[in-house]
Amino acid sequence: SVLFKGLAAGWGGAMLGARLLSIGVLYAQSAMGVVQLSSGMAAYGGFLGGVLVAAIMWKHDFAACADVCAPALGLGTAVTRIGCFLAGCDFGRLSSAGYAVTYPPGSPAFLAHGRLGLVGPHSPASLAVHAAPLYEAMLGVVICVVALVVLWLRRDKPLTGSVFALVAVMYAVGRTVVESFRGDLDRGVFGGLSTSQIISGAVLISVAVWLGL
Repeated sequence: SVLFKGLAAGWGGAMLGARLLSIGVLYAQSAMGVVQLSSGMAAYGGFLGGVLVAAIMWKHDFAACADVCAPALGLGTAVTRIGCFLAGCDFGRLSSAGYAVTYPPGSPAFLAHGRLGLVGPHSPASLAVHAAPLYEAMLGVVICVVALVVLWLRRDKPLTGSVFALVAVMYAVGRTVVESFRGDLDRGVFGGLSTSQIISGAVLISVAVWLGL
């Protein structure tokens, strides 16, 4: 079916986009201009790559198919960020809040704090930081629920891409806020803004142009 082919192609585009954005960010940060092909995956790259390829595959059916898939984007974000939290990556900045978390020795947060001289090699854990991945996981859950509710309320109306646009806006705004709690620097920070905050701004402008605002 058209939906299945678009989803399959979108998945491939997401994997490629996630890797390419990660490589690009690390390249931009490298003083030597070294391309690191073994870099990780960037969530925003996956989102953009998947949407681009799916739009090409779905063509005239893009708006309707995107609306149907909108809740899954939120759910996928939640599951991915829970994985990030468990892996210790995408950790938050230092926090004294009661709900702050620490990471064990060898974790990305511990190693980053060690490089800054904040912990020693025999420290039991990293310093307390914001659980930034869980913040974004909660954002994903909210996006999923909102998208499902809006789809149900509009069940008798044609799918025009409005639900997908709402999800894109919610994620862009939410991601911008979550980025302010992040403490890892390998995500790319340029001119005081992270890569994801810059992309979020571009996403908001793109949605406005798409909707003719």
